[in-house]
Amino acid sequence: MKNIKLLLVLVTLSSVTLFSCSDNNSVEKEAVVPSKSVSLRTHLSKMKINHNIHGKSATDTFTFLFPVTFSYSNGTTVTVDSNQALLNLLENETQTLYLDGVAFPFQIVVASDNSTTTVTTESGYETVLENNNIPTVNSIATQSTCFNFIYPISVINQNNQPVVINNDTELATYASTHNPINFVYPFTVLAIDSQGVTTVIVDNLYDFLNLNICN
Repeated sequence: MKNIKLLLVLVTLSSVTLFSCSDNNSVEKEAVVPSKSVSLRTHLSKMKINHNIHGKSATDTFTFLFPVTFSYSNGTTVTVDSNQALLNLLENETQTLYLDGVAFPFQIVVASDNSTTTVTTESGYETVLENNNIPTVNSIATQSTCFNFIYPISVINQNNQPVVINNDTELATYASTHNPINFVYPFTVLAIDSQGVTTVIVDNLYDFLNLNICN
């Protein structure tokens, strides 16, 4: 069933790309190479909650100023020119095929005052998330009540070297000076929801962020 779903998503993406050749108001493919972005995936996961894709709803505090170019976890690159087109892609994401990269710089529009901000770096994107009260990877890792880590886990530091984390205290200390945390996958957690506690293997960032949807 997973293979069938993945095939359907790929077919859908291909269909949208082909359509875009004759209609610039759709999603189209371009020869650019976006950067992998933890902040993007964090932002998109919140968007999925806001727009009821996860069975919940809220309001976006900011939106992209389109067009914006993204990349999938399999390397496919797409350019999106509307919020609805982006939501359509988010609805069809899977555990193995999801948006995880964005081309910097891009612009956002803040809902409260309609102001425009240019985001040029990953750290700048992370600051935007924090300023708009969107849970970040660091806050989820250290504050979420939806799961507990089974230690030890490993992270990659700014020098691209692995660091072993042995407990919650070490994780909180590391998170205070490294933003966002770059986890080494897979790792195991105890997921907590209304049904009880379950041991879960977390294979990627997509899985990790979904852990925070437990209520």
